[in-house]
Amino acid sequence: MKKLFILMVIATISTGAFAQFGITGGATFSTLKFKYKTAGSLNPSIDSKIGFTLGVFTDVPLSTNFNFRPGLNYTQKGGKITETVVGGPTITSTNFKMTLNYLELPLDFIYKATGGFFVGAGPSLAYLLSGKNKYSDGSPDYKLKIGNDKTNDDIKAFEFGGNLLAGYQLSNGIFFSVNYNLGFSDLSLQSEASLKNNYFGIRVGKKFGNGMMKKK
Repeated sequence: MKKLFILMVIATISTGAFAQFGITGGATFSTLKFKYKTAGSLNPSIDSKIGFTLGVFTDVPLSTNFNFRPGLNYTQKGGKITETVVGGPTITSTNFKMTLNYLELPLDFIYKATGGFFVGAGPSLAYLLSGKNKYSDGSPDYKLKIGNDKTNDDIKAFEFGGNLLAGYQLSNGIFFSVNYNLGFSDLSLQSEASLKNNYFGIRVGKKFGNGMMKKK
C-alpha cells in the first residue's frame, strides 16, 4: 500500500509537466467518528478542531467543461475528545486534542459551470505522517505510534476517503473553494472500536498556465 501511494504521488507530480498547475491553502475544520462496537460501552464526546492545509494540484483537460484534478496536500485532521470512564461511584473525564498530520492525495473530477463556478468529486488517499494527543490537564503530549501492529501501534497510516468540492474562479486564475472529505477507512487497531476522519475545508488558490477557466 505504501509503494502504491508513492507511485501515485510520483504520477501526480509528473502529470504537472503536461497540464496546468496551481497552489492552494486554507483552513480545515475536522472531527473524528469514534464508536465502540461492544454493547454498553460509553462512546467519547468529540468536537471539531481547526487546522490548516497547503497543497499543489494539476488540471488535466478531459473535455470543454471537465478536468481531472489530482492534488497533493499537507492536511491537518483530528478532533477534540472528552473520554469518560465510569468506575463504580467514580466518574473521571479526560480531555485532549488529537492532531493528525496527513499527506493527502485527492483525485477529483471537476465540472466547470457557467460564470466561473465549478463543482467536483472524487476519491482521496492519505498517509499519516505524524500525530499527537495534547491534554488539557497539563499532562505531557503523547506522540501517536503509526502502523499496523495491534500490540505496539495506536493508529493505521493509510486512509481512503471521498471528496466533494465547489468553488468560484476569477479570470486571473485566483479561486475560492470549499470541500468536504469523508473518511471511509477504519483507522483503529482495536477490534472492539472504529475510528474515522471527516473534515470541512475552506481554501483559496491560484491557477497558473494557459487555458484557465474563463467566464462564459
